Amino acid sequence: MLYEAQHLSELDTYITDMQDPELLRWWGKYNESLGHFDTALQSYQQANDPVALVRLHCQQEDFVAACDVVEQSDNAAAAFMLARQLEATEQVAEAVHYFGKAGRNNHGVRLAKQHGMDDELLDLALKAGLHTPTLLAAAAILHSSALLMLDTAEYFEQRRELDKAVLLYQKAGKERRALELCFSANLVETLASIASSLTAKSDPAVMARCADFFLERGEQERGVQLLIQACQPSRALDLCLQHNITITESMAESLTPGKEAAAKEREALLKRIAKLAKQQGSFQLACKKYTQAGEKVKALKCLIRSGNTDKIIFFAGVSRNAEIYTLAANYLQTLDWHSRPDLAQNIVTFYTKAKAWDSLAMFHEACAQIEIDELRDYQKALQALQEGLKHVAKSQKAGKQTLVDSFTRRIAATSAFLQAQQLFDSDAASAVQICNGLIVELSSDAAAENSLMEAGVCIGDVYALLIEYWASQGGMQQAHALLERMRLTNVPSEPYIEAAIVDAVYKAAQEALT
Repeated sequence: MLYEAQHLSELDTYITDMQDPELLRWWGKYNESLGHFDTALQSYQQANDPVALVRLHCQQEDFVAACDVVEQSDNAAAAFMLARQLEATEQVAEAVHYFGKAGRNNHGVRLAKQHGMDDELLDLALKAGLHTPTLLAAAAILHSSALLMLDTAEYFEQRRELDKAVLLYQKAGKERRALELCFSANLVETLASIASSLTAKSDPAVMARCADFFLERGEQERGVQLLIQACQPSRALDLCLQHNITITESMAESLTPGKEAAAKEREALLKRIAKLAKQQGSFQLACKKYTQAGEKVKALKCLIRSGNTDKIIFFAGVSRNAEIYTLAANYLQTLDWHSRPDLAQNIVTFYTKAKAWDSLAMFHEACAQIEIDELRDYQKALQALQEGLKHVAKSQKAGKQTLVDSFTRRIAATSAFLQAQQLFDSDAASAVQICNGLIVELSSDAAAENSLMEAGVCIGDVYALLIEYWASQGGMQQAHALLERMRLTNVPSEPYIEAAIVDAVYKAAQEALT
């Protein structure tokens, strides 16, 4: 009504107030037809119509403004219109850019080829298929994009720009063609890039061919990794052994067959992995693989070589195997167990679980010896020997009686020494007699042949007990005679007798001579 009455000012106000996109676009076209371009642009702007804005800016050859509209709106149709206008005015680089922004990569590729814009061409081809308008159109666009990449790859191949051709062939799903180019042109790094993207779903034959390519050129580690991916673990292990390639944790896991594999084949391969890891000093990895192969004894032996005591104790504790218990206890005895009660307790526990009675008895013998040698605690030594004798009695091994006799003799000697220590306060004569008897017994040929007897009581401690007694009683002559006897039998006095007592005895003996 306002238009028919030519009340254009009121009509402008009405349309502006209504903010109806259709009316605004109509008003923009009307003003454009009259040459009122500023008003038309304003109406298109209010209608949020970037295509119309770009068309009118290009019509006015204001390409800067048209580019601003496209960049701000990110509208594909507007970008395509701008690209077509830029191509028409021979602004090729800008046109290629906006064809790409519009998702019309085929137009951009066509233009880039015509003008030798290879970098832009590669970029457009790689971006092909990224602009998917709807799910229904996705399959068709993907097919079209693949064709575009293949066409561009062939273009680069003809121009001998093989790195670009290989990349596009790969992206288009033509791995074999990409690899053939790498092989023929010796594109080592490009092939390495492709190989790194191969997965378990890739053609094993392709991966094996890649592996051979690297191996032929001395790239053993890359070759091994590809053989693993190509499901050729046996060949990969052969190469690791031949070229001393370290097996990492991840490599070992990749080499390990799944549980669905044949049991014997899986076990054999696990043992090979474990053996190689052990040879390379990866003992904890070897332990893991031997365990998976069911070789728990070998697994523990590897773990022992690693020196990880906590893991050794845990492994033995859950294994329920007599040989493993014994191996673990034997290892723990090589440590400083006498200053760590937890280790000593584990040794006893493992030998007990293994029913290794002889070994357990000998451990108690070692405990007794430490009590004597380091602490001079004969009471605790006696308790350890008595405990050892209990375990020897359970033994079923040949030669049991020999051990029983040895422990019995040592217990007797230790008991006699402890008795002598106690008697010096009440019956010194009997104590002296016992000590003299022990010295004779410990000095005899029979005792010399039996190291266990010597370990029962240290002869130096017996001499010390007598010499300290005589010195305290003023019997310097008797004390001197005992010191001389020690000297003649090569028993040192320093570890057993205080220097002040020795000096006093020798001083008294010197004065007696004068």
